[in-house]
Amino acid sequence: MGEYEIRIPQAEGSPTLISAEIHLTDASAVRSGKLMAQGRPFEVWRGSERIYPEAQNSLSETPTDRPAT
Repeated sequence: MGEYEIRIPQAEGSPTLISAEIHLTDASAVRSGKLMAQGRPFEVWRGSERIYPEAQNSLSETPTDRPAT
């Protein structure tokens, strides 16, 4: 079991929605993110490691805008 953060950016000027959750697997956390995001872009973090999406660039505004470990 692991602790995850799901981040969903909102409209311009609005804060990012951040949900802290516990899941058995990374895949389960990503499925939860897809359900919450309802088609919008989202990120899934396990500690300080972003596990979804796997691309280099983050949706976060700054490189230091990461979940707390």
